[in-house]
Amino acid sequence: MSKFDPYSHFGLSLKPDGSLNRAYQTPKTNPNPEPVSGISTVSKDITINDEKKLWARIFRPTKLPSNDNTVARLPILIYFHSGGWIIFSPADNDIHKKCSNFASDIPSIVISVAYRRAPESRLPGQYQDAREAILWVKKQVTDSNGEKWLKDYGDPSRCYLYGCGCGGNIVFNTAMQIDDMNLEPLKIAGLVMNQPMFSGAKRTASELRSITFIICIVKF
Repeated sequence: MSKFDPYSHFGLSLKPDGSLNRAYQTPKTNPNPEPVSGISTVSKDITINDEKKLWARIFRPTKLPSNDNTVARLPILIYFHSGGWIIFSPADNDIHKKCSNFASDIPSIVISVAYRRAPESRLPGQYQDAREAILWVKKQVTDSNGEKWLKDYGDPSRCYLYGCGCGGNIVFNTAMQIDDMNLEPLKIAGLVMNQPMFSGAKRTASELRSITFIICIVKF
């Protein structure tokens, strides 16, 4: 059996109340709502649901494309980060940089969702947060007082869900529920699942053969 202890590696320990002590911390990046030299995007944090402490970080390119002297509408990318359900947030350096690159390279409006983490919030809480984030985006593009970056620059007919790892799992399960949601004029035009995390009630034969194989041991 593997002697690798993921809890010890990531500085995690369970508290008596069932919540998680996250002693392991990765470097963080603050949002930059105003343009900064050498950075091709601006970003800001917004609250989706204060009671749930559900928030997101929004990114947009500083140089907006135009058609016939009119600012072109950009696709909207709703992003769900990796982290095994228990760690990371949109403020982590790697996740912030990835979403900033999406915003400048595609270009697009990116909403990086800080869904609630386990074990404090168990499934299907993360799927509920994803639904709420999507409905929040819909409200912004339809409300006269909606979030300016989405209202002025976002194209609601080109909205994509993107997830990595457990975020890919969130995308898959949320997409299964979209038919039950009234999203007009928002349209989910596509799904991107980068190495999505799925599991079953029992280990597969392949998982049993590889039980001592340590993967993804990274020093940040």
